[in-house]
Amino acid sequence: MANRKISTATDVRTSEYAAPWADWIGFESEAAHERRVRLEDPFAAAPFLEALITQSSEGDAKAAYTMYSFAQFTERRGPWAVISSFDQQGAMAPKNWTPEHKENWMRIAARGGYWIAAFAALNTADRLPDGDPRRPALIEDAMKGLELAVRAGSLEALQALAMKLQSGEQVAKDLPRSYAYLQVVALAAPEGNEYWDQCAGKVRALLNEEDLRNVRVIQQELAAALSQGTGRLQ
Repeated sequence: MANRKISTATDVRTSEYAAPWADWIGFESEAAHERRVRLEDPFAAAPFLEALITQSSEGDAKAAYTMYSFAQFTERRGPWAVISSFDQQGAMAPKNWTPEHKENWMRIAARGGYWIAAFAALNTADRLPDGDPRRPALIEDAMKGLELAVRAGSLEALQALAMKLQSGEQVAKDLPRSYAYLQVVALAAPEGNEYWDQCAGKVRALLNEEDLRNVRVIQQELAAALSQGTGRLQ
């Protein structure tokens, strides 16, 4: 990465820092989506609840997301909707889970970089009153998770971060970082580029030269993280 040259172009269809963004970042692939859906399958998870709960308590994001999804399912359908032996599982039984259990699993998954769990955390925070003490923690976990997901190649997470940083909703407004991400989104998105170009152009008009230098640094750091990691979610 040290040998790459910084682009001086200001056209929003380019990036301030030249990098193969479309090769590194993209929407969740079909294979990744299918794996995630399998994790959410309550019938597959039910026999392993005790192990999943233990793994979640140890910070395993995949297990925590599975538990969060399972808790959502049983909340909608009732604790007996999957297997009939829940009444023999004691503390492992969904009938003994509280809203705090579900929220905690969601936060663990969000912190671990599950972009869809981060979205859920932001949505949950939105439904809470401004003074609710849980709100800042949910937002912090969600934003950390989105950053991790971006570095794993998630275009969904990058779009969310760019828009949050532009609007200043739930987080401090950061227009240079928003513009840095919007440029990358416009270059990496397989469709809808015109919309993201327009978003980037609106933010670009509000930036000065010092801001643009910061944009280049932000994009350089993102490129370094993506090139060193796994890149696009497969």
